[in-house]
Amino acid sequence: MENGKRDRDDMEVQTAPRKPRVLLAASGSVAAIKFGNLCHCFAEWAEVRAVVSKSSLHFLDRLSLPREVTLYTDEDEWSSWNRIGDPVLHIELRRWADVMVIAPLSANTLAKIAGGLCDNLLTCIVRAWDYSKPVFVAPAMNTLMWNNPFTERHLCSLDELGVTLIPPIKKRLACGDYGNGAMAEPSLIYSTVRLFWESQSLVRFRAVSKRWNSLLNNKSFINKHLSLSRPHFILLTKSKIYSIDIIDQRVTLRELHSSCRDSNLQYSRITTCDELLFCKYPPFHSKMETALWSPCLRQANLIKLYSVGKEFNAFGLGYDNSGPQKVHKLLLYHPPQVAAIYECASHVLRYINAPYEVRMPEIDRRSHVSLYGNLYWIDYNLQTGEYFIQSFEFTREIFKPFCLLPLQDNHCLNELRLAVWKGDRFSLLKQKFLRRKIEIWVTKNKIDDKEEVVWINFMTLTTTNLPNLFHKKCGVSYFIYDKTLFMCCGDDEASHPCIYIVKGDVCNKIQIGYGQITLIPHIKKRLACGDYGNGAMAEPSLIYSTVKTLLGVGGASAKCWNKFKP
Repeated sequence: MENGKRDRDDMEVQTAPRKPRVLLAASGSVAAIKFGNLCHCFAEWAEVRAVVSKSSLHFLDRLSLPREVTLYTDEDEWSSWNRIGDPVLHIELRRWADVMVIAPLSANTLAKIAGGLCDNLLTCIVRAWDYSKPVFVAPAMNTLMWNNPFTERHLCSLDELGVTLIPPIKKRLACGDYGNGAMAEPSLIYSTVRLFWESQSLVRFRAVSKRWNSLLNNKSFINKHLSLSRPHFILLTKSKIYSIDIIDQRVTLRELHSSCRDSNLQYSRITTCDELLFCKYPPFHSKMETALWSPCLRQANLIKLYSVGKEFNAFGLGYDNSGPQKVHKLLLYHPPQVAAIYECASHVLRYINAPYEVRMPEIDRRSHVSLYGNLYWIDYNLQTGEYFIQSFEFTREIFKPFCLLPLQDNHCLNELRLAVWKGDRFSLLKQKFLRRKIEIWVTKNKIDDKEEVVWINFMTLTTTNLPNLFHKKCGVSYFIYDKTLFMCCGDDEASHPCIYIVKGDVCNKIQIGYGQITLIPHIKKRLACGDYGNGAMAEPSLIYSTVKTLLGVGGASAKCWNKFKP
């Protein structure tokens, strides 16, 4: 009996979930005097390790830290490494931690992180961080430093990385000024991080608990704790996916981390539905697959379409909301006129009726939008010669015409693009082929099957340097905000990706990341830290030959150039 009891006790110990691992960091601010208090708050709930910058040691008292918390400084980074194969401290701490919290975050360290600098242990960890794991920062600085325009720019850079800001508070500062800039109280920092951690853990209970599922479907809860999305463009390269954010006509490019990023995405398309990204390949491509992922939760699912019998092509993603939970589905088709539904959760494939007038091969060549879980796209009636919006309702699994488009002239010479406006209406971009004039039409009311759709002419743009949107190789995406048109497409000359910002009679063109810096890619090998993967510098001989080729060195110049040959 005693042995059986001991075995059960051992089993309980082994299966019990471990505590979260929190890496606390302090930079050089007078608020570092509260760092010991912060460590005590977290030590009651999590495993804690601490990293401090050299200047923060001027303020914090090492004896104020809990005994079980190990403190690391810049000296530990260098003293722990002697030769290749030895552990690299900032990599080891990054691997260990589930969460990183920088409190206080000084103006200087904020600027370093925003600029990608890594000249001490703290900033090296941030630079090497895996941003699928959360990072929180609690700034502390003088009021005028906090209100400085540089601070706003630097915080935008951190936001693009997915870092969560715990804002400073207004009080009497250490310098004597009264205003915003004091670090949030340690208890508030602790409760914010713990609430976030536990709310993320709720995702695991979606399938097994009605209570958790109802909480995760609560919009106010999602907006406050889970949702990190905002309007942006999605840009695909051969192997990576980027988000393009536009703030005050400044374009920022950031990579979207996803387990699908190793796939060849060169010929794929991306659309959105219910805060999920949907990636699909066109029918001529050899990859019979599609990918679904959430940038907010950084979770992805690759679906092999050939595994369901026939080589189906995926048209779009939607959901059935007739039950207590949303059931996400894919609309598939197999030439010439076979349609099917694929349920993402149950992996069930079901054939459905596709009316002859829907013309299944044609819809795949058209872009579509998702609203309220249904698909909408522009179609053409061969009998009447009219353009209209066709729809597919996932709840009843039926195709049906939705409404006519507001076209009075020769629509064969118009480029038409449909988008969602204000989250519950449609907008239509129409460009005339010869004059390049762009008209933006919007629906007057929210989209509802019970009301007749009324279109109004929202704005007309006639500036002379508008791009030609016809037959763009990479497609055209756009959205409307504050009487301004934002478009993402290739330019007219070389098809390099560009952002066009059009307001009134002004059209600004911003070319994205071309012709400025040549990247010599890193290579995959065993790294000094012990990891195996990409990140090692290219061999000197490759760097030499690449630069020589770009400069076109030859003839007499080659003799001087050869002096630098490795």
